[in-house]
Amino acid sequence: MSAAACVPAHDYQTHFDRRGGACERAMRTQPGAQAAEFAQVLARAALASGMVVADVPAGGGYLSDVAEASAVACFLDGFVGRCNSTGHQGRFLGQHTLRALRETGWDTQSHEHVSFHWAFDDRAARDGFCRDLFDLCRCAPGEAARAAEAMLGTERLPDGRLGLRWQLMTIVARRLPACS
Repeated sequence: MSAAACVPAHDYQTHFDRRGGACERAMRTQPGAQAAEFAQVLARAALASGMVVADVPAGGGYLSDVAEASAVACFLDGFVGRCNSTGHQGRFLGQHTLRALRETGWDTQSHEHVSFHWAFDDRAARDGFCRDLFDLCRCAPGEAARAAEAMLGTERLPDGRLGLRWQLMTIVARRLPACS
C-alpha cells in the first residue's frame, strides 16, 4: 500500500472508497478463512427451514462480536490501531451490552465467549488476509505475523492448515412481549 493511502480518511465514504477494495480482496482470496466464525453463529441460531435469521423488531436476534478486554480486543486496539491508516478504538461487547439489552426489553437466552480459528493454507495467506482486512499499512514486513502469533496465537489445524486463534462474544436474545 502506498504511503498516500495510509493517510487517515476524514469521513466514512472516503474510508470506504479507500479500504473497501482491500477488504473485498481479503474475502475473495481467502473465502473460507472465517468459516468457523460464521458457523458458530449459525449453530447457535438453531435455524429451521423457512425461519427468518434475524428480525430484531419482530422479536429475535443474534449478536456476535469481539468481547471487551479479550486478546482480540487488545490486538485490534493495540497492534492494528498502531499499524493501520485510521487507528482502532473498538466498541466491544461486554456486561454493558447485556445490561443494555435487558433495559431495552430483551431477554438474553445465552451469551458465551466462543473460541475458534481463522484458517489459512500458510503464513503468507494469513499475512495477506490480515494486511488487507485490517489495513496494515504502517508495519514492517513480518511484523504482523509476529504480532498475530504473540498476541493471538497460531497452531497447525488437523487438516494441515494454519489456524489463527480468534474469539467472539456471541449473544442470543429474544424480545420480551410488550406489556398491555
